Amino acid sequence: MLRLSVLWSMFGLSWLIAAAPVAAQEEDEAAPPTHTIEPEPFKVEVSLSGTFEAEQMSEVILRPEVWSSFVVEKAVPQGAQVKQGDPILWFETEKIDDAITSAEFALELGALNLQQAELELAGLEASVPLDLKEAERRKQAAEDDYAYFVEIGAKRSREAIENSLKASEYSLEYALEELNQLEQMYKEDDLTEETEEIILKRARRDAEQTEFFTEGARLRYERQIKEELPREEERQKDALERATIAYARAKETLPRSLEEKRIELEKLRHARQEAEENFEQLQADRELMVVEAPADGIVYYGHCDRGSWPVSATIAKQLRTGGSVSANQVVMTIVTPGPAFVRVNIPEAQLRHVQPGATGVVVPTAFPDVRLPAVVKDVESIPISDGTFDGRIEFEMDRGDVQLVPGMNCTVRITVVNKPDALTAPKTAVFTEELDDSQKYVYVAVEEGEPEKRSVAVGETSGEEVEILSGLEAGEKILLKKPE
Repeated sequence: MLRLSVLWSMFGLSWLIAAAPVAAQEEDEAAPPTHTIEPEPFKVEVSLSGTFEAEQMSEVILRPEVWSSFVVEKAVPQGAQVKQGDPILWFETEKIDDAITSAEFALELGALNLQQAELELAGLEASVPLDLKEAERRKQAAEDDYAYFVEIGAKRSREAIENSLKASEYSLEYALEELNQLEQMYKEDDLTEETEEIILKRARRDAEQTEFFTEGARLRYERQIKEELPREEERQKDALERATIAYARAKETLPRSLEEKRIELEKLRHARQEAEENFEQLQADRELMVVEAPADGIVYYGHCDRGSWPVSATIAKQLRTGGSVSANQVVMTIVTPGPAFVRVNIPEAQLRHVQPGATGVVVPTAFPDVRLPAVVKDVESIPISDGTFDGRIEFEMDRGDVQLVPGMNCTVRITVVNKPDALTAPKTAVFTEELDDSQKYVYVAVEEGEPEKRSVAVGETSGEEVEILSGLEAGEKILLKKPE
């Protein structure tokens, strides 16, 4: 029994000895994970995509006056080195030469038309006053004629008609009386009968004729009194009205025709001026058929848009032989060799870090091992698009570094923080007050008792690390997660 007890005692002691490390291990596993605050290098960079851009660029833009058809004959290739004044682009000239010839003919014809219109105006200016006077004279004559007819003419005509009838009646009376006297005389004298018959026959015939004419005179009298005199009065009245209307029309239309001719002349003068301008503009546009380089440099097709060349391929197709380009279009850009600065897009979230004076490096995409010292020169105050701002980065480069040309891409790294011995903490170990998101805190581990909740001031964030500005010291341990 004693031996059995001893064995049991030894077994229990061994179990206790073996169980002690396990309990310690379980106790260690139950403790929350911690992080020790130690000084270490801390660097924060903002990485931006950029494009090399030249400082001096001269755009080649077709700015014609009137011509719109530009058909390419030939063009210098993209990338060619040119000098100022060198021909770089040629267009076909046949159509514009024909247009210039037609414009010249139109100019000459316009000059003849203008000369003719000036002569016609001079004639009208001389004739219109005379025509007005003539119309006035005719009106006055019609008024005088009508007044004379009403006051004197009608009465005199009536008296003349009456006198004419009376004269016929008197003639008839005289003829009948003479015939009667002859008949009585021949009855008493001794004349031969043959002579008597002849004289009486003649007298009778005269009386008959006179009677016939007298009857005609009576008919004429009745017709003239009843019809012709009233008609004449109407004719005189109509003539007066016509003359009055003609004069009124002349006063209105003749000055108007003169003014219309003056306006027509001004239109011709304006057309002449336009024809002259069109001719001169066509001649000026003819000079555009051979385009010269505005500066020394490299030929790029299209225009530069914040360091890139968005329509270069499209312009290259247009500049083939037989292609066409539009007026007021940038067809080429002469770029001064060598990039002068880098154009970058700055996200709004990084705007506070990328401000004038901030430094960094430029890493060309084509040469990833090259680092060119850089500084932020300018930042636009308003966005160029939603959430993006334009920035200008200047850099330093030795001639022997690399061969860079405008339009090449790069990465710009702006240094925000670079400290050799900063205090940092994992982002997951820094918590935010629920009622005040500007307040940050951590849980500091202590040897005995509950972890200490402590406020801290934080700086920038790099990856999963946050810079601790105040609130912690080197060597302190913090919990990686909130205690339960």
